[in-house]
Amino acid sequence: MTRTRVAEHDPIRAGRPANPSMVGPSVTRVLPTRPPTPASLLGALAPVAVFLLANAAWGLLAGMLASTAVAVMATLARLRRGQQIGWLALALLGYVLIRGAAGALTGSHQVFFGISVTASMTVAVAVLATAFTRTPLAAHLLPMLMRGRLRPDTAANPTYRRISAHVTAAWAIGELAVASWEAWHLQHANAVEFVAVRGLIGWPVMATIIFVCAFYARFRIEWLQGPTRSHTRATTPVTP
Repeated sequence: MTRTRVAEHDPIRAGRPANPSMVGPSVTRVLPTRPPTPASLLGALAPVAVFLLANAAWGLLAGMLASTAVAVMATLARLRRGQQIGWLALALLGYVLIRGAAGALTGSHQVFFGISVTASMTVAVAVLATAFTRTPLAAHLLPMLMRGRLRPDTAANPTYRRISAHVTAAWAIGELAVASWEAWHLQHANAVEFVAVRGLIGWPVMATIIFVCAFYARFRIEWLQGPTRSHTRATTPVTP
Protein backbone atom coordinates (compact mmCIF):
# COMPACT_ATOMS: atom_id res chain seq x y z
CA MET A 1 0.00 0.00 0.00
CA THR A 2 1.44 3.35 -1.01
CA ARG A 3 1.68 6.36 1.30
CA THR A 4 -1.21 7.97 -0.62
CA ARG A 5 -3.42 4.94 -0.01
CA VAL A 6 -2.49 4.93 3.68
CA ALA A 7 -3.40 8.61 3.94
CA GLU A 8 -6.89 7.81 2.74
CA HIS A 9 -7.42 5.47 5.68
CA ASP A 10 -5.40 6.80 8.57
CA PRO A 11 -4.02 10.36 8.68
CA ILE A 12 -2.00 9.55 11.81
CA ARG A 13 0.12 6.83 10.22
CA ALA A 14 0.31 8.71 6.94
CA GLY A 15 1.82 11.76 8.63
CA ARG A 16 -0.88 14.21 7.60
CA PRO A 17 -1.84 17.11 9.90
CA ALA A 18 -3.58 15.70 12.92
CA ASN A 19 -6.25 17.85 14.47
CA PRO A 20 -9.63 17.14 16.16
CA SER A 21 -11.37 16.97 12.79
CA MET A 22 -8.74 14.65 11.26
CA VAL A 23 -8.09 11.88 13.77
CA GLY A 24 -8.89 9.02 11.42
CA PRO A 25 -12.26 8.12 9.89
CA SER A 26 -12.74 4.99 11.97
CA VAL A 27 -12.28 6.88 15.22
CA THR A 28 -14.21 10.07 14.51
CA ARG A 29 -17.31 7.99 13.98
CA VAL A 30 -16.95 6.51 17.47
CA LEU A 31 -15.30 9.04 19.76
CA PRO A 32 -16.71 12.52 20.45
CA THR A 33 -14.35 15.32 19.45
CA ARG A 34 -15.91 18.04 21.60
CA PRO A 35 -14.44 18.71 25.06
CA PRO A 36 -16.74 18.01 28.01
CA THR A 37 -18.87 20.91 29.19
CA PRO A 38 -20.12 21.59 32.74
CA ALA A 39 -23.57 20.45 31.60
CA SER A 40 -22.20 17.15 30.29
CA LEU A 41 -20.27 16.57 33.52
CA LEU A 42 -23.39 17.22 35.57
CA GLY A 43 -25.28 14.84 33.32
CA ALA A 44 -22.70 12.13 33.97
CA LEU A 45 -23.02 12.61 37.75
CA ALA A 46 -26.82 12.86 37.77
CA PRO A 47 -27.51 9.07 37.84
CA VAL A 48 -25.27 8.70 40.90
CA ALA A 49 -26.96 11.54 42.76
CA VAL A 50 -30.43 10.23 41.87
CA PHE A 51 -29.48 6.73 43.03
CA LEU A 52 -28.34 7.99 46.43
CA LEU A 53 -31.47 10.12 46.91
CA ALA A 54 -33.93 7.44 45.78
CA ASN A 55 -32.12 4.73 47.72
CA ALA A 56 -32.30 6.82 50.90
CA ALA A 57 -35.97 7.63 50.40
CA TRP A 58 -37.49 4.44 48.98
CA GLY A 59 -34.85 1.71 49.05
CA LEU A 60 -32.40 -0.06 46.78
CA LEU A 61 -34.83 -1.08 44.05
CA ALA A 62 -36.10 2.48 43.63
CA GLY A 63 -32.54 3.74 43.53
CA MET A 64 -31.54 1.34 40.75
CA LEU A 65 -34.65 2.09 38.68
CA ALA A 66 -34.37 5.86 39.12
CA SER A 67 -30.67 5.83 38.27
CA THR A 68 -31.36 3.77 35.14
CA ALA A 69 -34.12 6.14 34.02
CA VAL A 70 -31.90 9.21 34.45
CA ALA A 71 -29.01 7.52 32.63
CA VAL A 72 -31.29 6.69 29.69
CA MET A 73 -32.59 10.28 29.52
CA ALA A 74 -29.05 11.69 29.70
CA THR A 75 -27.90 9.44 26.84
CA LEU A 76 -30.87 10.44 24.68
CA ALA A 77 -30.21 14.11 25.45
CA ARG A 78 -26.55 13.78 24.35
CA LEU A 79 -27.69 12.02 21.20
CA ARG A 80 -30.08 14.87 20.35
CA ARG A 81 -27.33 17.44 20.94
CA GLY A 82 -24.94 15.52 18.70
CA GLN A 83 -22.58 14.64 21.57
CA GLN A 84 -23.09 10.89 21.17
CA ILE A 85 -22.54 9.09 17.90
CA GLY A 86 -24.91 6.57 16.29
CA TRP A 87 -24.33 3.00 17.31
CA LEU A 88 -22.25 4.03 20.32
CA ALA A 89 -25.35 5.63 21.85
CA LEU A 90 -27.37 2.49 21.11
CA ALA A 91 -24.70 0.32 22.73
CA LEU A 92 -24.66 2.57 25.79
CA LEU A 93 -28.46 2.48 26.03
CA GLY A 94 -28.40 -1.31 25.80
CA TYR A 95 -25.79 -1.51 28.54
CA VAL A 96 -27.76 0.83 30.86
CA LEU A 97 -31.02 -1.06 30.31
CA ILE A 98 -29.42 -4.48 30.82
CA ARG A 99 -27.71 -3.31 34.00
CA GLY A 100 -30.95 -1.81 35.32
CA ALA A 101 -32.99 -4.91 34.49
CA ALA A 102 -30.41 -7.25 36.05
CA GLY A 103 -30.25 -5.17 39.21
CA ALA A 104 -34.04 -4.93 39.49
CA LEU A 105 -34.61 -8.64 38.89
CA THR A 106 -31.98 -9.76 41.38
CA GLY A 107 -32.48 -6.94 43.90
CA SER A 108 -28.69 -6.94 44.36
CA HIS A 109 -26.45 -3.92 44.30
CA GLN A 110 -23.55 -6.27 43.65
CA VAL A 111 -25.10 -7.30 40.34
CA PHE A 112 -26.08 -3.72 39.46
CA PHE A 113 -22.65 -2.21 40.11
CA GLY A 114 -20.78 -5.38 39.24
CA ILE A 115 -21.88 -5.05 35.62
CA SER A 116 -20.32 -1.58 35.41
CA VAL A 117 -17.11 -2.80 37.04
CA THR A 118 -16.93 -5.70 34.59
CA ALA A 119 -17.53 -3.33 31.68
CA SER A 120 -14.72 -1.07 32.89
CA MET A 121 -12.31 -4.00 33.06
CA THR A 122 -13.33 -5.22 29.60
CA VAL A 123 -12.78 -1.80 28.06
CA ALA A 124 -9.42 -1.48 29.83
CA VAL A 125 -8.23 -4.82 28.45
CA ALA A 126 -9.33 -3.87 24.93
CA VAL A 127 -7.58 -0.49 25.17
CA LEU A 128 -4.43 -2.10 26.57
CA ALA A 129 -4.31 -4.46 23.59
CA THR A 130 -4.09 -1.49 21.21
CA ALA A 131 -0.89 -0.36 22.94
CA PHE A 132 0.87 -3.28 21.21
CA THR A 133 -0.48 -2.48 17.75
CA ARG A 134 0.85 -0.08 15.09
CA THR A 135 -1.71 2.55 16.10
CA PRO A 136 -2.44 2.70 19.86
CA LEU A 137 -5.75 4.28 20.79
CA ALA A 138 -4.05 7.37 22.24
CA ALA A 139 -2.57 8.13 18.81
CA HIS A 140 -6.05 9.20 17.73
CA LEU A 141 -6.73 11.23 20.89
CA LEU A 142 -3.47 13.11 21.39
CA PRO A 143 -4.12 15.47 18.43
CA MET A 144 -7.11 16.80 20.40
CA LEU A 145 -4.82 17.35 23.38
CA MET A 146 -2.41 19.30 21.18
CA ARG A 147 -5.30 21.43 19.78
CA GLY A 148 -4.13 21.25 16.17
CA ARG A 149 -0.45 21.92 16.93
CA LEU A 150 0.66 18.38 16.05
CA ARG A 151 2.86 18.65 12.95
CA PRO A 152 2.69 16.04 10.16
CA ASP A 153 6.33 15.02 10.65
CA THR A 154 5.67 14.47 14.35
CA ALA A 155 2.64 12.26 13.69
CA ALA A 156 4.79 10.17 11.32
CA ASN A 157 7.69 9.89 13.79
CA PRO A 158 8.10 6.46 15.46
CA THR A 159 8.59 8.26 18.78
CA TYR A 160 5.01 9.54 18.54
CA ARG A 161 3.82 5.94 18.32
CA ARG A 162 5.84 5.07 21.43
CA ILE A 163 4.41 8.05 23.34
CA SER A 164 0.91 6.96 22.32
CA ALA A 165 1.64 3.41 23.45
CA HIS A 166 2.90 4.62 26.84
CA VAL A 167 -0.22 6.75 27.41
CA THR A 168 -2.56 3.99 26.25
CA ALA A 169 -0.93 1.38 28.49
CA ALA A 170 -0.77 3.69 31.51
CA TRP A 171 -4.47 4.55 31.33
CA ALA A 172 -5.51 0.94 30.76
CA ILE A 173 -3.38 -0.44 33.59
CA GLY A 174 -4.66 2.27 35.93
CA GLU A 175 -8.26 1.50 34.97
CA LEU A 176 -7.67 -2.22 35.49
CA ALA A 177 -6.15 -1.58 38.92
CA VAL A 178 -9.01 0.69 40.03
CA ALA A 179 -11.67 -1.67 38.66
CA SER A 180 -10.05 -4.67 40.36
CA TRP A 181 -10.07 -2.82 43.67
CA GLU A 182 -13.71 -1.83 43.11
CA ALA A 183 -14.61 -5.47 42.43
CA TRP A 184 -13.09 -6.47 45.77
CA HIS A 185 -14.69 -3.55 47.62
CA LEU A 186 -18.11 -4.34 46.12
CA GLN A 187 -18.08 -7.70 47.86
CA HIS A 188 -17.59 -6.06 51.28
CA ALA A 189 -19.67 -2.89 51.14
CA ASN A 190 -23.30 -1.92 50.88
CA ALA A 191 -24.57 0.19 47.97
CA VAL A 192 -24.09 3.59 49.61
CA GLU A 193 -20.60 2.75 50.86
CA PHE A 194 -19.55 1.50 47.43
CA VAL A 195 -20.85 4.59 45.62
CA ALA A 196 -19.33 6.96 48.17
CA VAL A 197 -15.88 5.34 48.15
CA ARG A 198 -15.95 5.04 44.37
CA GLY A 199 -16.67 8.74 44.06
CA LEU A 200 -14.16 9.82 46.70
CA ILE A 201 -11.31 7.48 45.74
CA GLY A 202 -11.85 5.65 42.45
CA TRP A 203 -12.79 8.59 40.26
CA PRO A 204 -10.15 10.99 41.67
CA VAL A 205 -7.47 8.34 41.15
CA MET A 206 -8.45 7.93 37.51
CA ALA A 207 -8.63 11.70 37.06
CA THR A 208 -5.07 11.95 38.41
CA ILE A 209 -3.87 9.23 36.04
CA ILE A 210 -5.45 11.02 33.08
CA PHE A 211 -3.86 14.33 34.14
CA VAL A 212 -0.41 12.73 34.46
CA CYS A 213 -0.78 10.98 31.10
CA ALA A 214 -1.82 14.24 29.43
CA PHE A 215 1.10 16.13 31.00
CA TYR A 216 3.55 13.42 29.98
CA ALA A 217 2.24 13.25 26.41
CA ARG A 218 2.23 17.01 25.91
CA PHE A 219 5.73 17.40 27.35
CA ARG A 220 7.14 14.60 25.17
CA ILE A 221 5.41 15.80 22.00
CA GLU A 222 6.45 19.43 22.48
CA TRP A 223 10.02 18.30 23.14
CA LEU A 224 9.89 16.11 20.03
CA GLN A 225 8.59 18.94 17.87
CA GLY A 226 11.07 21.48 19.17
CA PRO A 227 10.51 25.19 18.44
CA THR A 228 7.24 26.03 16.74
CA ARG A 229 7.27 27.17 13.17
CA SER A 230 6.21 30.68 14.10
CA HIS A 231 9.10 30.89 16.56
CA THR A 232 11.49 29.57 13.93
CA ARG A 233 10.35 32.19 11.45
CA ALA A 234 10.74 34.93 14.03
CA THR A 235 14.28 33.97 14.98
CA THR A 236 15.68 32.99 11.57
CA PRO A 237 17.52 35.91 9.94
CA VAL A 238 16.34 36.94 6.49
CA THR A 239 19.07 36.82 3.89
CA PRO A 240 19.08 39.63 1.34
